[in-house]
Amino acid sequence: MSCVRCHLEADQARELIHDIRFCVLSTSALDGQPWVSPLFFNYDPDYRIVFESARDARHSQNLASNPRAAIVVARMLARIPIVGVYLECEAREVPVDRLEEALEVFKNGPHRKQESAGRKVSDYLDDKPLRLYEAVHHKSYILTQIKTLEGYTIDQRVEIDLT
Repeated sequence: MSCVRCHLEADQARELIHDIRFCVLSTSALDGQPWVSPLFFNYDPDYRIVFESARDARHSQNLASNPRAAIVVARMLARIPIVGVYLECEAREVPVDRLEEALEVFKNGPHRKQESAGRKVSDYLDDKPLRLYEAVHHKSYILTQIKTLEGYTIDQRVEIDLT
C-alpha cells in the first residue's frame, strides 16, 4: 500500500473518531466469556479513549480482571459500506492521581455530553457508583473494501497510525 493511501486512511479514521460520539467496547472475563458494550466516549490528542461506566457493569468487572479490550468506532448506515476504526487496547480504571486530567478530557474533549458537564473527581471515588476508564490503543485499523479478481467485494482491515 502506498504511503499516501496510509495517510488518507489515517485521516479518515481520525475524522470518524471526531464525528462519532459512541463506540462499542469489547471485553472478556478471565474465562474468555466475551461482552460488548456501546458507550459514549471522548478522547485526547493521542486518541486515548476516556469513558465512564458503572463500577458494577459487566464490562467494568471484566476490565478489572482483564485489561485487554477492543473498541470499534463505526458509521453504520443503510446502503453505504460500513466505515470503521478498530482499536486494540489496554483499558482500565483511571488511577486516582490522574482522575482530574482524565475527567477534563471526558468533559471537554471534542465530544460534549450535557449530563457530564457538572461531574467532579469526587463523583468517581469511594462508594460512588461511577468510575472513569481509559483505553490506550497499541494497534489501530480501518476497515476498507476491495474487489477481488472474481468480482466479490470483501472487507479488508488495514493497520494505520492514528498519532
